[in-house]
Amino acid sequence: MGSNVDSYGGGIGGDIILNGGEALGGDTSTDVGGDLIFTGGQASSSNGGDIGIMSGFSDSTNSGDVSIGTDKAGAAGVSG
Repeated sequence: MGSNVDSYGGGIGGDIILNGGEALGGDTSTDVGGDLIFTGGQASSSNGGDIGIMSGFSDSTNSGDVSIGTDKAGAAGVSG
């Protein structure tokens, strides 16, 4: 976790950036970008693990945004 605890200067907390791998070949059937997969933990007797996404908290101004989207598709495809 990236943190800045300087009470005077504040600063910026550290980012976490996850990117699926790039596939830059020319074969349209096998040139597939890498996925990002998030899976909650399994349980034998009770509830499985949750997956939570939450924006950042602010004491003074706005909380952070949560954005989920799909990128544009190629001419022969459909966006996800």
